[in-house]
Amino acid sequence: MTPVAHTLSRRDRSPTILRDGFRVFFPLTALHAIVALAVWLAVLAGTVAPSLAFDPLTWHIHEMLFGTLGAAVAGFLLTAVPNWTGVASPYGLRLAGLAAVWLAGRVAATLGGDWPWWGVAGLDMAFPILIAGLVSRSVERADNRRNRPVVGLLIAYGAANLLFHLGLPEAGMRLGLISIVFLVALIGGRVVPAFTGNWLLRTGRAEAPRPFGDPDRAA
Repeated sequence: MTPVAHTLSRRDRSPTILRDGFRVFFPLTALHAIVALAVWLAVLAGTVAPSLAFDPLTWHIHEMLFGTLGAAVAGFLLTAVPNWTGVASPYGLRLAGLAAVWLAGRVAATLGGDWPWWGVAGLDMAFPILIAGLVSRSVERADNRRNRPVVGLLIAYGAANLLFHLGLPEAGMRLGLISIVFLVALIGGRVVPAFTGNWLLRTGRAEAPRPFGDPDRAA
């Protein structure tokens, strides 16, 4: 059996939810959005008073940016990067471990008000560091220079999270939003024309969208 076939067979033997990043992290994205919003509303109503690591408004901003969006970004990149680079993504127990690290960050931010700040920061920062490291490793192993800007944006996104823990939530919020908007613009600028072109080709149209080019990079 070839190494590739062996890897595929091991992936196929994993539980379905642990075979690809999106299978784990997209459901976590939706679940976290619901749970975090419910907690936020309960805090506002005075029904619960968890020991938040930040003041309630800062916690709400932080969890939307790095909890909900963090899971969404991970789900997408852990699925897309193997297609870009040919380097396999984590699956099975390694993927479950990544999900556990993400969950630990959510617990630390929500219940770590009495913990040392560096403990909360360490648990919360572990996930963006791991995702940036995994993407960077795949991009460099494949010498996929085209996607190095993605790694840079992930580093900026992690730095934005750190700013929250250093007592600079306003700067962290702005840098986090900028990082995500740039990431969406970069990826969307590539895939939307590609998908549109594929559809036009299948329907027999002669027109084709312009590919991602220098004006897009400049923008």
